[in-house]
Amino acid sequence: MAILETGGAVYVAAGGPVSLVGPPTPTSESLNTIVELAASPAPTSALMWFADKVLPSLITGLIIAIVGSWLIARAVERFRGQRDYLNRALDAVRTQLLALQKLAGQYWTSNYKEAESTVQEAEIEFLIQDISSLCAACAPHLWKGKDSDGPALVASLAAAVTGPTFGQRNRPKELWRAREVQVKASQLMRRLTHDRTRYFADRTLKQQIESVRWLWPSA
Repeated sequence: MAILETGGAVYVAAGGPVSLVGPPTPTSESLNTIVELAASPAPTSALMWFADKVLPSLITGLIIAIVGSWLIARAVERFRGQRDYLNRALDAVRTQLLALQKLAGQYWTSNYKEAESTVQEAEIEFLIQDISSLCAACAPHLWKGKDSDGPALVASLAAAVTGPTFGQRNRPKELWRAREVQVKASQLMRRLTHDRTRYFADRTLKQQIESVRWLWPSA
């Protein structure tokens, strides 16, 4: 018996015709099956899992990050805007109080002179109105509590600088009133400065940012 191996097939000759012993020749049906398997699409289970489990979390995180960044920027902008506004308002009050003290001293330490005193009275009234308006603008931020004496200090300053004889002809000198205006103006300015410091101590930038901390999930 002779055995011949070639090309992966084994040929056996046992005193007769040579016969093929080895893997069978692929049929057309098996070839079609192989082609169909090769052309079939890849499994989509991984993509479906990603779209169902991972993608929503990524989108939610992105939205939270964008909204959180916007709210933090708004908090910082609001804090700085309030700080700058109050600082400018208090600087204006301080300037007007200094002008009022000087003018009130000139008015109440001299005898009545119609031309000069009339101009001084108009300037004093303007300064009082301006100071009152500036303090009223600051009041929602600094004087929220009912126990605050800020409004009362503004009223007492106006009463001190005008007085019963303000604007009357032949009024007498009132040196004590000039000193009273200085005292009331100093008390009002101290109150404003103290309340501004307390206001910003209660509303620090860190607290403004912490107000939107709820956006971040806890670790």
